[in-house]
Amino acid sequence: MNHAGTDFHCHLDLYKDPADVLRDITRSGVQTIAVTTTPRAFRKNVELFGKSLLVRVGVGIHPELAHTREADLRLFRDLLRETTIVGEIGLDGRPQHRSTLPRQIEIFENILSSIGEARRTKLVSVHSAWAVTPVLDRIEQLPPALGIRIILHWFGGSKAELDRAAKLGCFFSVNGAMLGSDSGRSLIGHMPIDRILTETDGPLTMARERCTVPSDVLSLVALIGASRGMTHCEATEVLQRNTRDAMSGV
Repeated sequence: MNHAGTDFHCHLDLYKDPADVLRDITRSGVQTIAVTTTPRAFRKNVELFGKSLLVRVGVGIHPELAHTREADLRLFRDLLRETTIVGEIGLDGRPQHRSTLPRQIEIFENILSSIGEARRTKLVSVHSAWAVTPVLDRIEQLPPALGIRIILHWFGGSKAELDRAAKLGCFFSVNGAMLGSDSGRSLIGHMPIDRILTETDGPLTMARERCTVPSDVLSLVALIGASRGMTHCEATEVLQRNTRDAMSGV
């Protein structure tokens, strides 16, 4: 089934009016992956959005919070039985989080180990700000037989790191903020065309002086197409095919 579009990374529970954003999803027909920053938010997200056929909820431990959420690792492992989607997880090496990076790495390794042991996860949305190489070092250790699709959300690494990620089979979810900068457009132009997906990272990004909502991914199609010399129709077909590949079995 082809949806109108897909938002592969959205924090639905962080909106001031979750019911309003659900109406946006329903009106637009945009398939949405609801990522969580802590396992404790998973069941609340299911309660709020789980009845919608357009929303899938993932379980995550955001790297900015990971060192404060060690007690939640057991809950994370338990919830892997209830979803095939994990997100948001990863590492954050920006200056304000660098002091916790060693502990983040330990927790990230613990999370990936749990995913491997559970053997149910199909889709993982990964944060890698200023920490792409250590993220890829750990992803590279995942057994290929698990068949996990890794999505590098809002990728901001070097082109060499991008090439390495592509060789590892990673997808890249692209948002409007990336398309709004020269460096972001340059990276998008370097991504394998069959690995590009769409996201908003709403409500943490802005569009037209308001928080982004899932339907905003629809406007990304033409922009991504233009960055790659494709027509809107061509870009739509490519992104729909990429979505099917990423969501297969999910």
